[in-house]
Amino acid sequence: LKGLSVMANYTYTNSNADAQFRKNLRLPGQADHTANGSLAFSHKKFTIQGNLNYNGAYTVLLGDQDATDVIRNKRVQIDANSSYRLTDKISLYIEAQNLTKAPQIDYFGERSRIYQNQFYSFWGRAGVKIRF
Repeated sequence: LKGLSVMANYTYTNSNADAQFRKNLRLPGQADHTANGSLAFSHKKFTIQGNLNYNGAYTVLLGDQDATDVIRNKRVQIDANSSYRLTDKISLYIEAQNLTKAPQIDYFGERSRIYQNQFYSFWGRAGVKIRF
């Protein structure tokens, strides 16, 4: 198992806010649950890593009542990256984000009332890093 790394974190946030004539609201922009996990392997000059990011649902815009609040749906995104060190100062790298093409969905109050549904493709980049 030499060279293998496993990392994870989880955050639970409980918030309470008052706005206009509404009381005891979850703080807009704050998800109750967020988590990240990473699995990596390094051997000599080569490194490869996969990452999983979870962001729970949260309020994006406050309406005049719960049914008109705009909620951003929970989302899971998977990313990966790899690098190879040619010399002490030069490395090749490749990165890929949103490998599962996770959509971003916003809705009014309940999941069946879609406000906005955005689809993003995966994307990536590759290059050479030079350290001076």
